[in-house]
Amino acid sequence: DHARKGDGSVIPELAGLNSSIEHVLLDTRSDPASGVTAYRAARANGASSIVGAARSAVSVPLGYVETEDVMPAVSYWSSTPALSDQKLFPLFARTFPSDSDSAAAMVTVLRNMGWEHFSAISVADEYANGYMQAVSRNAAACGLTLSRVSTFEYGNADSAARAVQGLVSGGANIVTANVVLLIAFDVDLPAIFATADELGMLDAPYAWFAPDSFFASDLGALLAAGQLTAGLYGKLAGFNQVFISQKSSAGYARYEAAWRQLTPESCEALGEGGVGPSGDNGYNASRLTAADFRGPPPEVGSYAYDAAAAIALAIQNCSSNGTDGALRDHAAAAARGQELAAAIRGLAFSGASGEVGFKQGLGDRATNGLDIAMFNWQLQPAGGGGGGEKLADVAVLRYSLSTLLTPGGEACAENATSSLPEPDPMWVWLGGGSSPPRDRLVLERERLAADLAASQQRAREAEERERQRQVVLGAVLGPALLLLAAVRLLRRRRRQHREQLLTLDPLSAGHVEAGRALERAQAEARGGGLARPGGGGAGGGGRGQPAADG
Repeated sequence: DHARKGDGSVIPELAGLNSSIEHVLLDTRSDPASGVTAYRAARANGASSIVGAARSAVSVPLGYVETEDVMPAVSYWSSTPALSDQKLFPLFARTFPSDSDSAAAMVTVLRNMGWEHFSAISVADEYANGYMQAVSRNAAACGLTLSRVSTFEYGNADSAARAVQGLVSGGANIVTANVVLLIAFDVDLPAIFATADELGMLDAPYAWFAPDSFFASDLGALLAAGQLTAGLYGKLAGFNQVFISQKSSAGYARYEAAWRQLTPESCEALGEGGVGPSGDNGYNASRLTAADFRGPPPEVGSYAYDAAAAIALAIQNCSSNGTDGALRDHAAAAARGQELAAAIRGLAFSGASGEVGFKQGLGDRATNGLDIAMFNWQLQPAGGGGGGEKLADVAVLRYSLSTLLTPGGEACAENATSSLPEPDPMWVWLGGGSSPPRDRLVLERERLAADLAASQQRAREAEERERQRQVVLGAVLGPALLLLAAVRLLRRRRRQHREQLLTLDPLSAGHVEAGRALERAQAEARGGGLARPGGGGAGGGGRGQPAADG
């Protein structure tokens, strides 16, 4: 509408445009098959370009058809890195940043929070697959370990519940990561959060993070629809999201001001049923009320506004080359599709989502001027006079993406920042904590290291006690053992000396004994009176005869 009227209140470059661009609103229902149906309807209505789709799971299959039909497309929410492939999607562009950038920012935030391990629950679709691939690549560069990844089918509550259980399975002795990254859409949140609550995962020491695939306001809608209990809703205070956010840009302020001037009736007046899904790929305004326009606008709307503006500006540029009329003609538009796609990629303007441009040679949004923000879910008064509380996403961190990543968009490199700004002091964590929980696997590693160190210390102390005992025994028993050894040595030497004497005497042992007997007899004779020597006389009897009495 602003492009047709030349209204530059949000995007200055639209001023005086006076474009004759027309539009038709069609609903993909976030489903690939419905997306193809909507695309065929757009093509049948003579569309020369597409704004959308929102989900990557829809934009990827549409991209193949758009390439074949030479139909340029600008998405406002499809972020999978797969859409950057120029061989497959040469006509695709997006005002929403690629997950190659936002996933790198997410990983850097986790690393700079001091954690080393995390797990992930992920829906199995193009968007989540691309996001997780970027997460895995950047986690390796940042030295983070992605401990477990559990996937589930979109819209399948049982599958979502099993995915949550898969993060903590393995038995009571298995310690799992307490930092959880969730990539999901609002339809699967009731089953995910209910199962997590049953497993005690919505309390300390857990920390949950998510990109921008859902918002705190979605949980309020689920609560109102009876899909969440009030108790479970309240436990989500402390949940965190990290994504590229342009709410602080001047363009967003202009967009918000324009939003507050809208009414449901003004949306109806836009034609083709206004806004809000209904019927067979049609729309109505039943989901929007005057109260919606008094509140803040959906941030994704700023990217959608810029996507539509990009096509309007590109068509205007082509018009100056004489191709505007051809673009309104379906057959000619197909022939000119390449030229229109090139005109889109060559744009640079001050958009509702900040400064809009595209990476050279790609349809990806340039990261210049983009901000990364961390939002913390906090309970605040609901207002409106009804009392109660609601979850609000409060920005606790915000910084330029260019300071967080390398020029090539990679995380944790030498020329990327190594620290985060000071967070908001009102930051809350699951369970009501005021500080982030420590990495549970790191704590377990420290506990095991402490146990090992204590065991080694006990072993060293036991060795020291044994050494000291040996020293004491040596001090007491040493001299006694030496004395005993000396006595035994002396006895052995005496015995050896006697044996040597016997060996050296020329007499036999018998002669020695006979000699000793003679010596005793002589001694006795001297004691009783001995005969004089010689023969004859009164005392001179023959040999062997006794002597006479004196």
